[in-house]
Amino acid sequence: MHFFFAQPYQHAFYGGDLCLEVSKWTIQDKMEALSSISMADVLAFSRRLLNRFRLELLVHGNASKEEALAIAGLFVDKLSPTAPFEATLPSLRVVQLEKGSIYIHRFPEFNEDDTNSCLQSIYQVGPTNLKENAALAFLHHLIKEPAFNELRTNEQLGYIVHTRIKTSGDN
Repeated sequence: MHFFFAQPYQHAFYGGDLCLEVSKWTIQDKMEALSSISMADVLAFSRRLLNRFRLELLVHGNASKEEALAIAGLFVDKLSPTAPFEATLPSLRVVQLEKGSIYIHRFPEFNEDDTNSCLQSIYQVGPTNLKENAALAFLHHLIKEPAFNELRTNEQLGYIVHTRIKTSGDN
């Protein structure tokens, strides 16, 4: 589905990412960049795309460790990745929200014909260790249903009510 016609909550997640992730390009920036790219540029890029890259795989499901390693081996054998230079690896930096401050970022809905809207409220807890991350996940488990019940059923604030933990960086 074309992103501009996606649900407003997906646009809200995108807006939150734009605000918090330092090196995030907007869709408009990408579209503008595409307007100056030729087929020759695409072909040149495709030739160097797999010169140096880091390969990370997640095998999800009922695969054993041995089966997962065998699946990963298929990719490694076929693609033969050469590690990128450390200096070329991107670093994910997250904007630190100041304690006690309120930030509001508004942007118009991409689809003007969509009468729905969305509000995203972000509570930033900062870097966490494993124990704090586990406690946060447990807290989310405890508040998920009551939040849905209050906002969706009692307040009837929207059709889609969603709570989530979003991790950024290494946490």
